[in-house]
Amino acid sequence: MTDINDRPSTLSGNMKRPSATMVRRVINRLEQAVGADRSTPEAIAALSKTTSTPWLIQQFMDGAIDLESELFERYPNVPLLSVAKFRALADNNSHQIGYLAAQDESATLHIDLDPTRNLAHFTFTAGGMLSQRYILDNPDAIDRPRWLDLMDRRQAGLTFLWSESRWQSDYLIWVVRRYSTHIFAFSPSGTSAAVRITPESSRAVLDWLGKQWNPKGTPVNRW
Repeated sequence: MTDINDRPSTLSGNMKRPSATMVRRVINRLEQAVGADRSTPEAIAALSKTTSTPWLIQQFMDGAIDLESELFERYPNVPLLSVAKFRALADNNSHQIGYLAAQDESATLHIDLDPTRNLAHFTFTAGGMLSQRYILDNPDAIDRPRWLDLMDRRQAGLTFLWSESRWQSDYLIWVVRRYSTHIFAFSPSGTSAAVRITPESSRAVLDWLGKQWNPKGTPVNRW
């Protein structure tokens, strides 16, 4: 697995200055990304100067890289999950489970949600043998209707799912492309995981998440 803190071995002090177009694109994406936790780009940038920021995130905030392109470069062959199923853990139980899988079930993603217990777990499994779980810190602190709105964009885009602790806890990056959606997960311990899902599975996941995280259809605050 690739660590988001890893620096490219070819990096030198002669890195080309990013174009104005790239800087504008990065700033725009950062503004979209931070909307889910009610923070401004300035607040995120200030935090990055006072805490240990993952190297790629810092480069993204500095306008030095296109984070979306860099993630696709580092994760070129992630498994495609085209099967989507959802169920309750038990009758009359608020704990809901989302199951995404490859056609041969060689790779899966389990999503455990329980709004009443403020719980959101994402478990990536390879080969039915090895699993890595990512636990969102305090999901209630996330503006989930806003996040769902960002994820539901029809055009390409990148959105972070993190709480007020941001990269100091586990977090996800959701990247929309025309023919697939990529889900990247990162932990401050250095582990990471990635999958891609079909447009149909993405639609099913968003509808399911909407029922769990925004059941009353709360209007989105698009600042």
